[in-house]
Amino acid sequence: MLTTINGLRLKAGKKPLGFVNPLLYKAAAITAVRAFYDVVTGNNGYEDCAGFDAVPGWDPVTGLGTPNFAVLAKYAVGLP
Repeated sequence: MLTTINGLRLKAGKKPLGFVNPLLYKAAAITAVRAFYDVVTGNNGYEDCAGFDAVPGWDPVTGLGTPNFAVLAKYAVGLP
């Protein structure tokens, strides 16, 4: 996914992204962008281990959620 986004940025005459964590968290924080589908059900428990539950927003099970590639790519290519 990131290789494709970097290819789109290069095609637009921009530099590759590099360290992407700040970009991902910024995109996730902008609710109008909708760069991720929030996963709010399920957990990673197993047998006697309770594990963590998926909750709205960031959680240790699903992180930021499932990337919405089209939106994330458009957002990333639009950055300087």
